[in-house]
Amino acid sequence: GPSRDWLNIAKTSQARTKIRSWFKKERREENIETGKIELEREFARNGIRLKDDQMQEFIEKIATRFKYPNVDEFYAALGFGGILFSRIMPKVKEDYQKLLKTTEPLTIDEIVTSKPKSTSSDGVIVEGIDNCLIKFARCCDPIPGDEIVGFITRGHGVSIHKKGCINVPRDISTAAEPDRWINARWSDNLRTTFKSHLQITAVDRPALLADISIAIAGMRVPLHEVNARQGINGNSRIDITISAEGVEHVANIVKRLEKIDGVISVDRGVN
Repeated sequence: GPSRDWLNIAKTSQARTKIRSWFKKERREENIETGKIELEREFARNGIRLKDDQMQEFIEKIATRFKYPNVDEFYAALGFGGILFSRIMPKVKEDYQKLLKTTEPLTIDEIVTSKPKSTSSDGVIVEGIDNCLIKFARCCDPIPGDEIVGFITRGHGVSIHKKGCINVPRDISTAAEPDRWINARWSDNLRTTFKSHLQITAVDRPALLADISIAIAGMRVPLHEVNARQGINGNSRIDITISAEGVEHVANIVKRLEKIDGVISVDRGVN
């Protein structure tokens, strides 16, 4: 009867609440990181810039205003989707304008240094996010000289892809989540070498691996990893990881490897 139906609905609702609660707790650290990244980006988009100590105090006040016990809980709610930016940003901007009236204006130097940017140790600047974790996507293996774009991952900072990567939408504006794609570029302060992954397809023959290793050693290129396996049509597929200085350096390495007897092709990235 009707009472049984209501009981089933109540049970389902209770189960959903428990499941949501479990995911919320299980992924708390991930939600905090995601919330922090998304808030930084939202601030950048709305021109909200403060000195580090003022910014921390400002975020603490916002968390209190929206009834969160501390900043981490506020970040976690943002990351989990329990609170929407569309609901909070009008009030945040209102508070920011009030704060500006009571604080000394930033000097020109301070405005320049506090502009949204992020330079990682890997030499990448991501637009609109400060001091974020950067990782390079294995699917396309970007190195200096490649045009790049960033993707905001859930809880793992920003993943850097080549613009021509198969996983990057041709038209980001029509992508499923366009706001997660973000402009990125190589900084002037690049580290000297980057790990690069190469796929070698070759006719299987004795001493093939030895010849590849000798060629790489002859170019004074560090070889970090080698993985060989049988490919299609009786060919060998050899994946190697080397250190290189950029696109031109890798191109020279590829040309040298292509000259080895039996090598059919050498491609960047790992599929």
